[in-house]
Amino acid sequence: TFNLYDSGEVVLLVSELVLGTHVITLAATDTGGLSCADSITYTVGAVPSVVIDSPGDATTVSQGETVRFQGTVDSDVDAVTDLGLEWSSNINGWLSADSASTAGISSFEVSDLSQGTHTVTLTATDSNGFAAGDTVTLFVNGVPEGPELSLDPDPAYTTDDLVVTLTAESIDPEGDAVTYSYSWTVDGVVSSAS
Repeated sequence: TFNLYDSGEVVLLVSELVLGTHVITLAATDTGGLSCADSITYTVGAVPSVVIDSPGDATTVSQGETVRFQGTVDSDVDAVTDLGLEWSSNINGWLSADSASTAGISSFEVSDLSQGTHTVTLTATDSNGFAAGDTVTLFVNGVPEGPELSLDPDPAYTTDDLVVTLTAESIDPEGDAVTYSYSWTVDGVVSSAS
């Protein structure tokens, strides 16, 4: 049933339209038998299902570390391989737009994420333009700058004691404390010297 108002507005509430594109027609006939009609095209869709499987939310990685991203997508409208996918970061921007596999798996690896707290989003868009997404937070811990060292004496001879001195501290981008450890190598082999 529908509601007809004095203004001429007609309201019909429908909840049982199935997925797909519908042509909705309104026809009116007056008491003299004259009629007119108008139609609209109306698409009923269902947003895709999107889940980021890895990395887990609030994961921390080191700057320069290879990170594997993987998500699972599904759709009641399109084949999963036909969904438009986009991975993006609020810091680095676009990351990947590769299609999902036939199993609905989208994955890629990246090793050049900038230092900082990333909000990474996977968005899936179907052929009707319906979109859904999932997000995770990823913290990329900045690599400290290397310290400056001096080695004395230079040149050194077999009988000389070698002394290393820290001449400039290493600085961590997040301001965290930096600790140092030393090891000596001879021709690339770690030595027991201390």
